Amino acid sequence: MDAIEQIKRFQEFIELNYYPQLLENIRKGNKFLAIDFAELSKFDPELAADLLEFPEDVMKASEASIKQFDLGHEVPDFRIRFKNIPGSNAVFIKDIRSRYIGKLMQIEGVVRQKSDVRPRVTSARFECPSCSNIMNILQLDESFKEPTKCGCGRKGKFLLLSKELVDAQGLVLEELTESLGGGEQPKRINVFLKDDLVSPLSERKISPGNRVTVVGILKEIPIIARNGVRSTRFDLMLEANYVDTIEETFYELDISEDEERQILDIARDKRCVERLVESLSPSIYGYEKIKESLLIQLVGGLRKVRKDKVVSRGDIHVLLVGDPGGVKSALLKRIATIAPKGRYDGQDVK
Repeated sequence: MDAIEQIKRFQEFIELNYYPQLLENIRKGNKFLAIDFAELSKFDPELAADLLEFPEDVMKASEASIKQFDLGHEVPDFRIRFKNIPGSNAVFIKDIRSRYIGKLMQIEGVVRQKSDVRPRVTSARFECPSCSNIMNILQLDESFKEPTKCGCGRKGKFLLLSKELVDAQGLVLEELTESLGGGEQPKRINVFLKDDLVSPLSERKISPGNRVTVVGILKEIPIIARNGVRSTRFDLMLEANYVDTIEETFYELDISEDEERQILDIARDKRCVERLVESLSPSIYGYEKIKESLLIQLVGGLRKVRKDKVVSRGDIHVLLVGDPGGVKSALLKRIATIAPKGRYDGQDVK
C-alpha cells in the first residue's frame, strides 16, 4: 500500500471512529490523538500490518491525514499515538534483539531514571555563502550534523540560518521483577520521549518507581569510541509513541464495593494488626515480629515537624539479619510484589 492510499485510509478511519474526539482534543489544545490498534486492525488489517512492520512511514501518513480535515485552522505538529499493540509485538526487555530494530513494539517496565526536559534539535537549515543555496539537514543522531558539500561544489563552513526544537526527555526503563527467572538480573533500556509525551500531565506518569507500558520504535544508536571513531557496536533506544501507566500508587488503585466493605471490616476488628500479619506470606510459619515490622514499613507513618523545627520523616528502615535460608529473601520478595514502587534487587527492597 503506497503512502497516498495510506493517508486516504487513515482519513476514512478517523472520520468514522475518532472525528468527535479529534475535534475535542484540538479544542482543548491537545495536539495528539490516541488510536486503539485493535480498532484499526478491524477496519483495515493490511494497514495495521504495515504499521507494525514500517511504523515510521505509516505514522507520517497518519499524521498527514489530519491535514485533510477541514478543522478551521492549521494544526502543526499534530501526533497520532497508537495503543493496545497485539501481544505478538509485546517484548520483554531481556528478549530485545537486532531483528526488532525499526519495528513497532511494546514493552513494560519500571521507571528507574528520568532526565530533565530539555529542547532538542530535530532539523537545521544552512545557507551556502557561495551560491545562497538553502539546505535542510535532519538531526536524527546524538551529534549535531552539518552539510558536508553543496551542489555548487563548496565544502564546509556553511551558515546556520535556523533550527527546529522540540521538548525531549530520556528515561531508563527496567525489567519487571515478575518476568525474571531465578537468579536473573533485570535488564534496562533507554527510552526517548518528545512533544506531548513530556507535557506536565504526562510527567506524573513517568516518575521513578512507576510501572509503565511504552509503545515505540526500536532504534540503534552508534557508540563513539574515545578516539572519536564510531564503534562497530550499537546501543539500542526505544523512541516512544505512547506511554501509559500500569500502576502508580495505592491512591490510584480501583477498589470495588466488596473490597471496600472488607477493608472497613478489617479496620473495625480489634485484631486488625494480627489479621494482617497472619495474611502476610501465610506459607511461611512464624516470624510474627518480622512480618509486623515489614507491615508497618509498608503502611508508612506521618511526617512530623517538632517544636525545635527538627523534621522526623514517616518512613522507616528495616534491617533483616540472619542465617542463609532463613526466609529473609522470601519475605522481601513478597513485600516487593505488594508495594507498587517496591523493587527487590537481591539485597534489599528499595
